[in-house]
Amino acid sequence: MSRASSSSRILLRAAASSSRLKGHDQIVIAKQGGWVPHSKVLAGYLEVVDQWEDNALLGVL
Repeated sequence: MSRASSSSRILLRAAASSSRLKGHDQIVIAKQGGWVPHSKVLAGYLEVVDQWEDNALLGVL
C-alpha cells in the first residue's frame, strides 16, 4: 500500500467516525464517502465509534 493510499484511508476513516459521532446513518456516510451502502469496511470503522456511544456502563461508573 502506498503512503498516499494509507493517508487517504486515514482521512476517510476519520471523516466517517466524525460523521457517526454526530449521529449520521451508515447509508448517508457511505453515499458521501464513496462506499457501497452496506460496506463491511465502513461498518468496521463505525463499530469502533458505536461501542463507545452504546456503552451500557456510560454514566454508571
